[in-house]
Amino acid sequence: MREDGGKAFGLWMDALAWAAVLPVLLTPVANPDLFWHLSSAERILAGGLPLDDSFSFTRMGWPWMDFEWLVQLLYLGVHQAAGWWGLWALKALFMALCAVCVWSLIGLHETGAPLRRGLLLVWAAASLARSELKPELLSVILFSVELAALESRRLGRLEARSPLRMALASAAFFALWANLHPGFAAGLVLLALWSLAGPKEGRAALLAALGAGALGVLLNPYGWGVYEVLFEHALWLPAVSSYILEWMPPKLTNPYHWPLFLVAFATAGAWAWRWRGAGAPPAPHLAAGAFFGAWSFLHARQEAYFLPIALLSLAECAARRPFNVRLAPAALFGFPERLRGRRSGERLAAVLGAVLYAAFVGWMAFPDLRRLPFDERLFPVKAADFIGNNRETLRNRRVYNEWGWGGYLTWRFGADLRVFMDGRYIFHPLLAETARANGSPEGWSALLDKRGVEWALLLNRPAPLKVLAPARAGQGSFIVVPHLDVYMPRASWALVHEDPLARLYARRGSFPSAWLDGLESSCGRGR
Repeated sequence: MREDGGKAFGLWMDALAWAAVLPVLLTPVANPDLFWHLSSAERILAGGLPLDDSFSFTRMGWPWMDFEWLVQLLYLGVHQAAGWWGLWALKALFMALCAVCVWSLIGLHETGAPLRRGLLLVWAAASLARSELKPELLSVILFSVELAALESRRLGRLEARSPLRMALASAAFFALWANLHPGFAAGLVLLALWSLAGPKEGRAALLAALGAGALGVLLNPYGWGVYEVLFEHALWLPAVSSYILEWMPPKLTNPYHWPLFLVAFATAGAWAWRWRGAGAPPAPHLAAGAFFGAWSFLHARQEAYFLPIALLSLAECAARRPFNVRLAPAALFGFPERLRGRRSGERLAAVLGAVLYAAFVGWMAFPDLRRLPFDERLFPVKAADFIGNNRETLRNRRVYNEWGWGGYLTWRFGADLRVFMDGRYIFHPLLAETARANGSPEGWSALLDKRGVEWALLLNRPAPLKVLAPARAGQGSFIVVPHLDVYMPRASWALVHEDPLARLYARRGSFPSAWLDGLESSCGRGR
């Protein structure tokens, strides 16, 4: 009876751990790239796979490889069948599959149920920043599946295959991956590290799988082009990591990044602990953990690939040399002697961890759950309604738009509005050019003139500027002025729409004066 009761209690604890993960899985959809993915899928159905850009006026006709075409068709099909609730459910499903992969990876080692549940919660907290409907989620799933296969093979739990069979399976696996997301590159790197760092026995089969996988990638509509895209991404990575938040290094000032620092610190400590008492960790774990860990600290979005490796390595270290929980807070803070036992220490550590996790997720995730299924706060919905009401006036005019809003505008207005830029890789050079121009009002004006911009949709929350005021009593003084009043001067631009998120400016001389004057007066900026 006691054994049955223990199993039932364990199942209840597992269910409780998975219930705690749900808030992370169920956050609303808010990915700005999702909109151009949907527009791309519509274009594919209308005329086949694209070879060039047709959504912008700045890159019209430029070569563009839509290497995520397969998942885009999935997005569009779900959206047409079930709307935003369907896409939200699809995101939750992908995140749940990521969690199942991590749970299975940890289960490859005899760690004990409490640690397995704890590591699942660590994964959930660290994944909160990546809980979004992106094609990258499929890469994370496939990466975790590959990691599980490699670890199972290392442990002797997966039957060894001949080099030929490994090569064929790898070619098919990476062919599918290459039509979903360029994260296949992470899978090839993982396979290479595992091949070179692992034992010589079986290395030939892994190297055959690596070569076949690299060739299998070519089984996509663009052939070698997907490798060219990777090269272009690498070329512009220094610029992109300066302007796009998810490509920047993680920062301690960003709460979303705190779990990553915790995982990295814990992994390094576990390796040292294991090395001291049970020998060196497996070489493939060290190689893969070091590479993807360094990658994630260069670019925060890469933590999605580091987490499965780190949690797997933590489980392996715990299985080989369990941590003595008597050194846990029960002893460190002088609690009574009866609380210092191993079982009591485990319980106290579990309670403290659960409280910290609940506080973190409650702070970071629960407010967003009120905005299911789609969080429109990031998108210029009211400004787009204004554009729709003035569609005939603004149609086929050159617009400047914020980088994250281009996909949304294309999805709302189609061919009636050719955007300035969106989240695709072909706009990385333009993003850098725009950021440089934003360094001064003169540079900004030169950019808009060079591109022939006739109206601009801008974020209504730029930082105020500190500028030099006219000299007073022989000394210069500084005053603080609104950013857009300097960068979009009234003499050249009319403010025709304003809401809490966005402002829409129209260039004087490009639109009828009566239209400008009426709208400008309603915004409180009349002449």
